[in-house]
Amino acid sequence: MAATIFRLTNEKAPLSFTLQSRHKKGRGLTYKDPKTGKSRPLRYATNHDTPFADEQEGEVMLGEIEFKDGMLRVDENDNILLNFLKHHPDLNLRFEKVDKKKEAVEELKDYDIEYEAYSKAKSLDIHNVEKLIRVILGYEPSNMTSMEMKRDLVVFARNNPEDFLSFLDDPNIDSQSDIEELREMNIISLRNKEKEVFYNLPDNKSKIVTVKQGEEDWRESLKNYFDTDAGMQVYKMLMSILRTKK
Repeated sequence: MAATIFRLTNEKAPLSFTLQSRHKKGRGLTYKDPKTGKSRPLRYATNHDTPFADEQEGEVMLGEIEFKDGMLRVDENDNILLNFLKHHPDLNLRFEKVDKKKEAVEELKDYDIEYEAYSKAKSLDIHNVEKLIRVILGYEPSNMTSMEMKRDLVVFARNNPEDFLSFLDDPNIDSQSDIEELREMNIISLRNKEKEVFYNLPDNKSKIVTVKQGEEDWRESLKNYFDTDAGMQVYKMLMSILRTKK
């Protein structure tokens, strides 16, 4: 027989959970009427069509609502219980209705995103793989084979598809990779617990920048400096040196 399924939203659902089914003094259970703005006490009575206690006249047969293994199965013809759950204040908070069609659509979207990330990671040339390996995983490409880099990047893309795609769309990815490579090639050095960035050139060991309050780390500090007019000239000079080392 067809049924409507509800489940507890807590991932660690107990083996058995009894949902509050009536308004009590000190433990209210009410529904706020969107038309009047008034809160109306609820009561699950198996012999009354209405879930509102003030509309239930005569004998009241109280019902119990028990979730087993985090799930509650309600016969599609049990309009009394379905109507009560529809008005329950914990709907979409402590428990929710299972919408299989909606979940299937969302799962397909997740698969599409995962496939897109996987496909793009597989199709990247080695130059772009190296850039992303530096920025995303913090690896030094010089210590890895091209296949190792490709594999690790594909694994990251499959496990974190949305993050990977956002990295691909990040306009700062090139400069971030350049900054990582400058340190990798020892053209710059870090001191004072990575709070200061220095030139590491044969004739120049002076300081470039100090991490300022509000900046996440030396990378952000150096990127911010490179974005200035003076910093852009330094960036071009350092990249020229980097190209001669490759």
